[in-house]
Amino acid sequence: VATAIASVFMIVPWLIAPQRVDLDKSSAYECGFDAFGEARQTFSVSFYLVSIMYLLFDIEICYLLPYVMCHANAQMYWTMNMFLALLVVGFVYEWGVGALEWRS
Repeated sequence: VATAIASVFMIVPWLIAPQRVDLDKSSAYECGFDAFGEARQTFSVSFYLVSIMYLLFDIEICYLLPYVMCHANAQMYWTMNMFLALLVVGFVYEWGVGALEWRS
Protein backbone atom coordinates (compact mmCIF):
# COMPACT_ATOMS: atom_id res chain seq x y z
CA VAL A 1 0.00 0.00 0.00
CA ALA A 2 2.80 2.40 0.91
CA THR A 3 4.58 1.75 -2.38
CA ALA A 4 1.40 2.46 -4.34
CA ILE A 5 0.77 5.72 -2.49
CA ALA A 6 4.39 6.82 -2.95
CA SER A 7 4.23 5.97 -6.65
CA VAL A 8 1.01 7.94 -7.08
CA PHE A 9 2.55 10.93 -5.28
CA MET A 10 5.54 10.81 -7.63
CA ILE A 11 3.81 10.09 -10.95
CA VAL A 12 0.71 12.30 -10.76
CA PRO A 13 2.57 15.62 -10.29
CA TRP A 14 4.94 14.66 -13.10
CA LEU A 15 1.94 14.14 -15.41
CA ILE A 16 0.07 17.28 -14.32
CA ALA A 17 2.94 19.79 -14.04
CA PRO A 18 4.00 21.73 -17.15
CA GLN A 19 7.17 20.37 -18.75
CA ARG A 20 8.59 23.62 -20.15
CA VAL A 21 12.06 24.99 -19.45
CA ASP A 22 12.03 28.32 -17.63
CA LEU A 23 14.84 30.90 -17.72
CA ASP A 24 14.97 31.01 -13.93
CA LYS A 25 15.27 27.24 -13.70
CA SER A 26 18.18 27.10 -16.14
CA SER A 27 20.11 30.04 -14.63
CA ALA A 28 22.98 29.68 -12.16
CA TYR A 29 22.22 28.67 -8.60
CA GLU A 30 22.85 30.97 -5.62
CA CYS A 31 26.21 29.29 -5.10
CA GLY A 32 27.31 30.26 -8.61
CA PHE A 33 27.25 26.83 -10.23
CA ASP A 34 25.54 26.35 -13.57
CA ALA A 35 22.33 24.35 -13.42
CA PHE A 36 23.39 22.05 -16.24
CA GLY A 37 26.78 20.75 -17.16
CA GLU A 38 29.44 18.25 -16.23
CA ALA A 39 28.95 16.66 -12.81
CA ARG A 40 32.68 16.19 -12.20
CA GLN A 41 33.92 19.73 -12.85
CA THR A 42 36.27 21.65 -10.61
CA PHE A 43 34.89 24.45 -8.48
CA SER A 44 36.22 27.13 -6.20
CA VAL A 45 36.95 26.20 -2.62
CA SER A 46 36.14 29.79 -1.62
CA PHE A 47 32.53 28.80 -0.96
CA TYR A 48 33.62 26.39 1.76
CA LEU A 49 36.12 28.87 3.16
CA VAL A 50 33.45 31.54 3.50
CA SER A 51 31.08 29.13 5.25
CA ILE A 52 33.73 28.02 7.72
CA MET A 53 34.67 31.62 8.50
CA TYR A 54 30.98 32.41 8.99
CA LEU A 55 30.71 29.58 11.48
CA LEU A 56 33.81 30.69 13.33
CA PHE A 57 33.03 34.36 13.70
CA ASP A 58 29.31 35.01 13.36
CA ILE A 59 27.92 32.02 15.20
CA GLU A 60 30.45 32.37 18.02
CA ILE A 61 29.30 35.93 18.61
CA CYS A 62 25.66 34.81 18.64
CA TYR A 63 26.41 32.36 21.44
CA LEU A 64 28.74 34.71 23.28
CA LEU A 65 26.34 37.48 24.32
CA PRO A 66 23.63 35.33 25.99
CA TYR A 67 26.26 33.29 27.81
CA VAL A 68 27.90 36.39 29.25
CA MET A 69 24.54 37.86 30.27
CA CYS A 70 23.62 34.71 32.20
CA HIS A 71 27.00 34.36 33.94
CA ALA A 72 27.93 38.00 34.60
CA ASN A 73 30.83 38.29 37.04
CA ALA A 74 34.40 39.60 37.00
CA GLN A 75 35.98 36.26 36.13
CA MET A 76 33.63 35.75 33.18
CA TYR A 77 34.39 39.28 31.97
CA TRP A 78 38.10 38.53 31.67
CA THR A 79 37.50 35.07 30.24
CA MET A 80 35.28 36.44 27.50
CA ASN A 81 37.75 39.23 26.79
CA MET A 82 40.46 36.61 26.25
CA PHE A 83 38.11 34.62 24.02
CA LEU A 84 37.26 37.70 21.95
CA ALA A 85 40.95 38.57 21.70
CA LEU A 86 41.60 35.08 20.36
CA LEU A 87 38.83 35.54 17.77
CA VAL A 88 40.27 38.90 16.74
CA VAL A 89 43.74 37.37 16.38
CA GLY A 90 42.27 34.65 14.16
CA PHE A 91 40.41 37.23 12.10
CA VAL A 92 43.54 39.36 11.63
CA TYR A 93 45.51 36.24 10.66
CA GLU A 94 42.95 35.23 8.02
CA TRP A 95 42.88 38.80 6.74
CA GLY A 96 46.68 38.87 6.53
CA VAL A 97 46.87 35.53 4.73
CA GLY A 98 44.32 36.77 2.20
CA ALA A 99 41.57 34.30 3.01
CA LEU A 100 38.97 37.07 2.89
CA GLU A 101 39.81 37.98 -0.71
CA TRP A 102 37.60 36.26 -3.26
CA ARG A 103 39.57 34.46 -5.93
CA SER A 104 37.92 32.85 -8.92
